[in-house]
Amino acid sequence: MVLFTGSTVEEAIQKGLKELDIPRMKAHIKVVSKEKKDS
Repeated sequence: MVLFTGSTVEEAIQKGLKELDIPRMKAHIKVVSKEKKDS
């Protein structure tokens, strides 16, 4: 498993897809944790 991080979930996904050079349809994406927003 390879982990990628970003400011948003979408940013992390895009970084991973670009680095691995694969289309989104070929990727198995699992969100491990999301940043908690301050209330």
